[in-house]
Amino acid sequence: MSKYVGSGKYIVIKIIVLLIITSSLLGCYQKIDKTTEKSVINPDEEKKDINGIIKKETEHFIFNYKIYDKKAVDDLAKILEENYERIVNDIKPTIEPSTIKVYVYPSIDEFHKAVYKPDASDGFVGYTLSATEFAIVSPNNPGNVHNYEDILKTAVHEFTHIVVGIVRMPPRWLNESIALYEAE
Repeated sequence: MSKYVGSGKYIVIKIIVLLIITSSLLGCYQKIDKTTEKSVINPDEEKKDINGIIKKETEHFIFNYKIYDKKAVDDLAKILEENYERIVNDIKPTIEPSTIKVYVYPSIDEFHKAVYKPDASDGFVGYTLSATEFAIVSPNNPGNVHNYEDILKTAVHEFTHIVVGIVRMPPRWLNESIALYEAE
């Protein structure tokens, strides 16, 4: 009888190990549609990298943000897409802007560190990084100087800097004036 009891324990242990391995493999597997690169199981899920940064793509913009800023990024995407044609038509660049990357930072401190201005005032909430990208504080956490709507306008303002830069980089005072005008 002891011969069968020992082998029974061995079989139970094998079954448990197989169940653990199978369930972990199934839990890690996610079928991806190769044409959209979205999950077939959850097609509304945006792309997420190893650091938890999510990418959301619209017609003219790619947003990089943390999951808790999803609603704010939806609002940023809406206002930027709504103003895209108007700004491009007003400024009339000789070439159309390429896809613009928007980096949304969850706090003013993280934003300031990311743009290498850690001692900047809380009024500094948006910054054009290059001809195709800008950084901005999340509208969810605008600090004590700005509010949610101000950050949405700041996004339009920063996008305007990019479009103006395509035409020709004017003096800073003119560039700021145009961006302020377009953001209103």
